[in-house]
Amino acid sequence: MEFMAEGAKSGFRRWLKVLVVCLLILAAPVLYWLWCDHRANSTLQAELDAVKAAGDPIDFHDLAAQPIPDEENAAELYKQAVAGPLLGGPALSDESQEARLKRWSEMLHYLPSHRKFRAEHAEDVKQILAVSRGTLGLCRRARGLGRSDWKLNYSGPAISLTLPSLAHQRQLCRLLCTAALAAHEAGDDAEAVEYVRDMLALARSLDSEPVLIHNLVALAIDSTAYSAVEQISPQLRAGGRPPAATRKQVEALIRELLDERAVRQGLAWGLIGERSFCYDTCQRFSSGQLSLAGLSSSSSPAQPVAEGLYRTIFRPVLRRDTARLLRRAGARVRAARQGSFPAASKQLPVPTPATSFMQRFQQPLSLVIEPSLSRIFVLHFRGLATRRMAAVALAVRLYELDCGRRPEKLEQLVPKYLPAVPADPFAEDGRKITYLPKAKHPLLYSVNLNGKDDGGGYGLHESGSVDPQAGDLIFFLNGDRPEGKCDWQEPPPPQTQMAPPLSPAGQAPPPPPAAQEVE
Repeated sequence: MEFMAEGAKSGFRRWLKVLVVCLLILAAPVLYWLWCDHRANSTLQAELDAVKAAGDPIDFHDLAAQPIPDEENAAELYKQAVAGPLLGGPALSDESQEARLKRWSEMLHYLPSHRKFRAEHAEDVKQILAVSRGTLGLCRRARGLGRSDWKLNYSGPAISLTLPSLAHQRQLCRLLCTAALAAHEAGDDAEAVEYVRDMLALARSLDSEPVLIHNLVALAIDSTAYSAVEQISPQLRAGGRPPAATRKQVEALIRELLDERAVRQGLAWGLIGERSFCYDTCQRFSSGQLSLAGLSSSSSPAQPVAEGLYRTIFRPVLRRDTARLLRRAGARVRAARQGSFPAASKQLPVPTPATSFMQRFQQPLSLVIEPSLSRIFVLHFRGLATRRMAAVALAVRLYELDCGRRPEKLEQLVPKYLPAVPADPFAEDGRKITYLPKAKHPLLYSVNLNGKDDGGGYGLHESGSVDPQAGDLIFFLNGDRPEGKCDWQEPPPPQTQMAPPLSPAGQAPPPPPAAQEVE
């Protein structure tokens, strides 16, 4: 009996060991999952703490600014401006007038950049400005307000954010540029300078929203303003009798161009918004508020149960990938606050293409929602370089008006015309913007993206226009930039009889109200 009892005890212990081993085998994955989840949560929390320590918002709803009363909101005036007949207003019942407006609207794509085309269509330019008198006046009023709120809704899912039609703002900028160049060519440089400042104000208004597409459109508007300065500055009339620009007007424009704080903050603010967009989308997907089909238009519909299991089992992977997105986004925000492209490049995250299965497995969210943003930094610093050269070109013109000749070197502009010679944002050695007054085409230039000094050399597109990717970044001091071929095609005439002119032929429109005198 004792032998049998001992055998039973031995068998029980053996089965108990087997049971313990089985339980450990079953518990090991759960324990490992809990450990991975804890580590992933700690990693994500560390990234969130870093964002908060920098004083930046992270939750999407925190991007909303304090409301601005409509009567103090420049964005409301810009919305009214693009509702004009030439930009985004309702269609006219008269087909012939509607066809004429459509033709003028299409011409705005060519008028700012083609001098010959502008001269050949001088009568059309007069008619365009006459029709747009109210629109131009609204832009001048908007500049005086200074503050903007485009009333975007940041309370809902970031992926559902609805944006205004920014194409109308681009067209508004082309109208302002056409008005500036027409005023200059008519001898009214006082209004030409004010129209340039209206363009810069429109760009800053768009930059007030933490949305990258707003920043990209603002960069394009700024670029159009710099192009207007390049065309106006060689023959700018300043300091004489009206309608010449006053010296205070030109000096105010120079100061505005040299003040880059809003431009830099615009890029940083847009990247902060992009980071919040990614975080909100990741969180909503991880919590089940956003499906795979909603996350990617290419995803096939999945069963809710299957998606729920995926989110639960792979929660550590999703959290670690969210932390990775925030870490890379934070590096871009820091890069946007640098003063030069080489310094920004050192802050930018290194691209890590997912070429293996394991890399794709570890980046399920970032592969879908993380944008490629290296290009925006190139555009940003090219914009800064051109902005600085535009300010220098205006200072060179003031020196020329005072002394009867251009300076031999830019240092002669300091401190009367410039506080300092601006640095080249693409140069790693800290060099200044380069000045070639005796070249065949007198110019200013930056060494451009590759950081190599090509001596002011530049390349051309097949169309004959300057290629910003080739050689140095050029600002032509004589306004003789190669324009390239103008591919404008006259639309066929409407079938109905043409309506009377929208304004008397040959009558130049009166300018909008002048801006307040700059102190």
